[in-house]
Amino acid sequence: MRFSNECKNASGNRGSWRTISSHRLREVHLDKLLEGGLREGTVTELVGGSSSGKTQVCMQVAASVAYRCRAMVGFVDTCHSFSATRLSHMLGGLVGGRDAVQRRVGAADEIGDAMKSIMHYSIFDIFPMLSFLNQLHTTLSVQVQSMEEKVMRLLIVDCASSVISPILGGIPGHALMVSMGIILKKLALENHLAVLITNHTVGGEGGHPKPALGETWKAMPSVRLLLARDFSSNLCHATVMKHTSMVRH
Repeated sequence: MRFSNECKNASGNRGSWRTISSHRLREVHLDKLLEGGLREGTVTELVGGSSSGKTQVCMQVAASVAYRCRAMVGFVDTCHSFSATRLSHMLGGLVGGRDAVQRRVGAADEIGDAMKSIMHYSIFDIFPMLSFLNQLHTTLSVQVQSMEEKVMRLLIVDCASSVISPILGGIPGHALMVSMGIILKKLALENHLAVLITNHTVGGEGGHPKPALGETWKAMPSVRLLLARDFSSNLCHATVMKHTSMVRH
């Protein structure tokens, strides 16, 4: 779940934005774009408008980590977007065969084991979110110290802006947003955890979309991908907006 050391465009130059387009953003496409996948100890943000594919990508990543890495995944759902049925279908594709007839013997048990490894939490307010994240940090710290065999390796928050946006507009709200960013980074760094969050877009300069939540939040994730969908061609586009190895100007 690690990136390679360099972030390059097609001509081999460091620091340029890179984009992929596909009718369906599969795991292999995103791994190629990020040159390896998600990095433990890092917060990665998926930014996009409605129907851009953020939740789809989150569930694909959750299924892959639970099945291929045999690891625990925490999936925090803030906007009723999580679908256990859809997740089961994705796991079926990973195991092999799209229906029960095609799947090999034992595949159903593997799907079931992977589903049990994905823990779903529904949280719709900033205060329960902060309480949950702090409690999770305490729990994971104990697991890391005791070197338990199966620990959480991925935490997904879909969508961070859904619990932050309603409380912005004053100093207390800004402080709560900063607190959430700090605990997410702390979770990643101190527990060898890959953190994947999603964020909405708002109108920016010239009408171009930009991440919601303002300049303070902009510095929080180490990696940021912009997802967009062209409904005329049904193409999904993913662009690297920010990466730890990109040159900053």
